[in-house]
Amino acid sequence: MAAIRTWVDGGVLSGRYISDLVYSDEEHGTLRRFSEAAGKLSEDAWNALTTAVMYVAWLVYQETGEPMPTDVNEVGEDSLDFLHEQLAQLG
Repeated sequence: MAAIRTWVDGGVLSGRYISDLVYSDEEHGTLRRFSEAAGKLSEDAWNALTTAVMYVAWLVYQETGEPMPTDVNEVGEDSLDFLHEQLAQLG
């Protein structure tokens, strides 16, 4: 969340940096935690966080014009609707 806040506040971060918060070659990030939470109470929360971070990565790629990886390219404005639905389930 600190990295996202840094970008929102005008800090310079790449789309790759943000998308690595979801998944990186070292298998760090929210996607790993989401996978580990399958079938547990925390699964929906990790799914919501992963969606939110991936959406921010999509925004960063849109703004910087960097070539977008396929997984990030699947995200779009409709991701906010999906995130809203996820958060409503947690509520």
